[in-house]
Parts: sequence; structure tokens; C-alpha cells
Amino acid sequence: MQHSTVSTKLIKYYPLNWLVHNLTICIAAICENKYVVVTTDRMLTLLIPNIEYEADYQKSVEIAKNCVVATAGSAIALTPILQKVKTLTLQSPAKDIPTLAEQTRLAYEQVRNEKLNEEILSSYGLNLQSFYQANMALNQQLMALLIQRMQQYNYNLWVLLAGVDDNGGHIFRIENPAVKYCYDSIGYHAIGSGEIHAAMTFIANDFKIRDTPLNRGLALSYEAKRRSEKAQGVGAQTDMTIVMKDGIKRVPDDVITRLDSIYQKRVEQEKKAVSEAEQMIRDLDLKKIIEA
Repeated sequence: MQHSTVSTKLIKYYPLNWLVHNLTICIAAICENKYVVVTTDRMLTLLIPNIEYEADYQKSVEIAKNCVVATAGSAIALTPILQKVKTLTLQSPAKDIPTLAEQTRLAYEQVRNEKLNEEILSSYGLNLQSFYQANMALNQQLMALLIQRMQQYNYNLWVLLAGVDDNGGHIFRIENPAVKYCYDSIGYHAIGSGEIHAAMTFIANDFKIRDTPLNRGLALSYEAKRRSEKAQGVGAQTDMTIVMKDGIKRVPDDVITRLDSIYQKRVEQEKKAVSEAEQMIRDLDLKKIIEA
């Protein structure tokens, strides 16, 4: 009975779309201005209780022959957005990635508003349209409460969209409350709990915007993913996808195995370099400076 009470309290504070959560890592990097490498893990986190497990599915989802999306946050919140994106793309087919990104953002906004109606306004017999039409007639205290809850409402989903069109590679981030950011000028981006670790990998390796060869881009993306595993909720399994203007290819397991060997070699070299640097530090003769 006590366990049931705890679960009920948790459900009160965590919306249902939070219960299966992607703490995760999703990385995109533009290479040669005609490829985008997308790298993800497979970890899911169940919040009640807090259990992490590697799921047998790939987090990057194809939304067009030249575009994929990957997500952090709720693992189930993307499904209704994809359904709406499919409807929008059928109504207005688009091959250019900025248009697909805007269609995805609009779908995010629509789904978020539907959930906001369902979770906040419907219990008062309202929806967004009736709220804005009747808010002057509402009790001011109630109106202030509803506005506060609506402003604080978080759909708990971060979307990484990557694709290639006639203008080259593109990377977008879409997040609550349906805002969109473009990372084309940077050439890489990551979302999830390991995003800082991933970003630092590209920075440390002097990733050149759009000029990085595909081979090096694959190796750096894999390294970024491995280093992000130090963050909570990032799994050990790795999936990699190469997005092109005319198609999407999954990187075979044997190539990922070779990328891991390259990464291990780099780690060994770093350990050796650090050991040599530490010895040089110990060999510093500071007495001459101190006693001079």
C-alpha cells in the first residue's frame, strides 16, 4: 500500500509522458557539407522507480528520405508529433530541410497545446480558444493561476533534426514551448544529458565547420558519444546514421567496432601523454625560484 501511495504522488508531479525518459545522447555533425552523421545511444530511464535499461530500438527516426529526428526527454512524446508531421508533409511536400524543421516545430506546438488543454484547462471546462475568449469573465484569481500553470507547462521533449538538401547539411534543435534553433553555422550539436561532453569533444578536436571529411567526422562523432557516457543516463550501445541528400544509411556494426578501436587507441595515447606531462611537472626545479 505504501508503494502505491508513493507512485500516486510521483504521477501527480510527473506527467505520464515523463515516466519513460531519455536522459540519453543524440549527436549530429555536418561533414563535407553533404553528409550529416547522427549518433545516438539506446538508454531509457523509467522514473517509477528510477530504472535505466538499454532498449532494442534506434532513437533516430526517418521523417523524409533526406532527414531524421532524434529526441531527448520523454520517450513517448515524439509519436503524436511524427503523426502530425506526416500529415503536414503530405499536404505540403518539402525537400528542403528548413521547411521540414518548421513543419516539425508546428507539429510540436500543436501537440503541446493539445496536452496543455488536456492536463490543465479541460478540468475547468476550457480549452485554449475558450480561455482566451472568456478570460475577462473568469475569476481573476483563477485566471492568474491558469496563466501561471500554462506558462510553466513543459512538454518535456527536445528534438534534434538533421538533414541534407541542395544547400548542404542542416541541424536544428526544437524544444518546449515549440521554439527552433539552427546550428548550421556551428556544424554540430547534441541534446541529452551528455550534450556538454559531446560538444567539448568537437571543440577539443578543432572540428572544422563543414570542411571535416566524412571519415574524421564519423570518428569524432563516435568519440563524442563515448565521452558522453560519463553523464547520467547515457547508454553503452551506439547507433550511427549517415544522412545524405538522396538517402539515409545506417553505419554497420563492423564499422562501429573499428571506430571503437580507434577511440581506444586515442585514449591510450592520452594516458601516455598525461603520464609524461605529470613526470615533467614532478621534475620542475622550483627551489631555484623560491629560494632566489
